[in-house]
Amino acid sequence: MNQPLAADITAFSMKRWSINNLSAQMLALNGAIFVSMLGFGIITPILPIYASDLGASSLALGLLFGAFSFSRALVVPWIGMLSDRYGRKPFLLTGLMGISVFSLLMITADSPLDLGLNRLGQGVFSAMLMPIATAMVADIAPPGFEGRAFSGFNTSFLLGLGLGPFLGGFIYDILGITANFLFMSGVSLLSFTVVLLKVGSPAPITQVKKRGRLLQDMGLLKDRGMQGLFINRIATNLGTGFFITFLPVLGISRGLSTLQIGMLFGINTLIMTLIQKPAGWLADSRYRLQAGVWGAVLGGMCKTTLAWANDFYLFLLIVIIEGIAAGIIMPAINALGITSGHRLQAGMGAVMGFFTMALSIGYLAGPIGGGWVADLTGLDTGFCIAGGIVVLGSLAPLILRSPQDPGLSEKTAPPPKNL
Repeated sequence: MNQPLAADITAFSMKRWSINNLSAQMLALNGAIFVSMLGFGIITPILPIYASDLGASSLALGLLFGAFSFSRALVVPWIGMLSDRYGRKPFLLTGLMGISVFSLLMITADSPLDLGLNRLGQGVFSAMLMPIATAMVADIAPPGFEGRAFSGFNTSFLLGLGLGPFLGGFIYDILGITANFLFMSGVSLLSFTVVLLKVGSPAPITQVKKRGRLLQDMGLLKDRGMQGLFINRIATNLGTGFFITFLPVLGISRGLSTLQIGMLFGINTLIMTLIQKPAGWLADSRYRLQAGVWGAVLGGMCKTTLAWANDFYLFLLIVIIEGIAAGIIMPAINALGITSGHRLQAGMGAVMGFFTMALSIGYLAGPIGGGWVADLTGLDTGFCIAGGIVVLGSLAPLILRSPQDPGLSEKTAPPPKNL
């Protein structure tokens, strides 16, 4: 065999091994996130019941849920930047172990204050979970494949988060509330094991300078393009936080049953999950920016339209369209963040950390600010204002677009077909 042919065969074999290894990494990471989100979803339906049994007032319940987002928002940018310096995997493992321990500690809580402190701790360790996992996806997603990589990741995330409440309610009815916390702790340990054994620490696609990178990443939001994406994330998640918090209240006021309200949430999540694959392909086309912006605008309009819904079928139609819109923007916005981060030579931990901080700000502002407006002007007006804020904020990437960012408008090179 001549040397050129042997070299070509070796190069082909190494390339194929790299592609297969990358696919295995994505599969393991997606599996770990599915298990983790299943654990989070398990306690969603029973945490308000548990807190109420411990004597929590309505205000205390709001603060209890807000504590998680508050602590996560405070620490997540720093954790993201530190993961760029010291690697992703140690932070991901620490987050999973922390969630497991704090899940067990919830069993020992004997007051709303204990639960609030626990949720503050969970928020800190949660900041080491989703942002770090998304940064790992961003690290290994080849140019042109960012949207599809995140569509698979988002599918695992949504499936776990959607199935969790059903499983949590079943466990609660059969075995009691302690079993929910034990199960959450157990699945977090399972996810820890998957990451420890199956998830490596791949080198990022785009290498960035380590010298002075912390200061460089702290200045990410000085860039107009990143500012636009940050505002878009705050606005869309403000709308989502308001939607999740007050849709049940609006539905009850319109005569919907609790079963119908549960169906609305379930169908909304199912639609978002099913649309991830085509949304990923759209995010990897020349319409990435349009998908991220106009999908968010459509979602805001749906939230405004809910103010005029007066029967279950109209609610259902709006919720289905909102699920399509939300599903479209998820891979597109993350892909836009990756391309902007590459342009700025920023670490993906910093980029995803700021994205998660924006998410937490939105989830805090939506229920609290929206509830205040609803108390003053009525729930219908609250939905109109929340939807309007989403529409206006969603346009920020267009208004603040950085002309130096080719990822916002041009189709990048396609990924290997094997991925």
